[in-house]
Amino acid sequence: MIPANLQRACIEDEGYDHELLCILPHIPSKWPRMDMLSRAVILEIGLRIASLNDVISIRNTGIIGGTVFGSVRTDFRFWSDRESGSEFSSPHLFTYTLPNIALSEAAACFDIRGPVFTVTAADPRGAAILEAQRFLRYNKGLKAVFAGYMEFGIEDKFPCVDFEIIMGRGGQGC
Repeated sequence: MIPANLQRACIEDEGYDHELLCILPHIPSKWPRMDMLSRAVILEIGLRIASLNDVISIRNTGIIGGTVFGSVRTDFRFWSDRESGSEFSSPHLFTYTLPNIALSEAAACFDIRGPVFTVTAADPRGAAILEAQRFLRYNKGLKAVFAGYMEFGIEDKFPCVDFEIIMGRGGQGC
């Protein structure tokens, strides 16, 4: 769960650098252009990494996010922008019409090089955890996978993101 001060950092473009740098290794250059879901996923993964206390190399991890609706909020904004009479929608919106982009932005921010993808299912959290366990079972070099739920519906005021760390054989306690 993202604390209130970091939620404000997701919503506002300026004035929260100190709070962000307590969690992130750096503020991504694309931060001002990112959709709120991408920002929230980056902060959620950053909070989970902070809880690891350097137990594993983050580079050898992955991110699998489950969703029901995918990128419907950004898709809706993209088409609303197009229907407003402009010939083209904002190129900033187009990039974020793919549900995997939020996870990719987090992977880039933290130099995560394992599998990064989205699963769509009726039980998105369960499906993401199942996929993480499967990847960890068959990939001995993978230390852990951040797996969880991400959603940002049209009516939501803030994205719902909740990830956990699924440890592999090379991780702590395995």
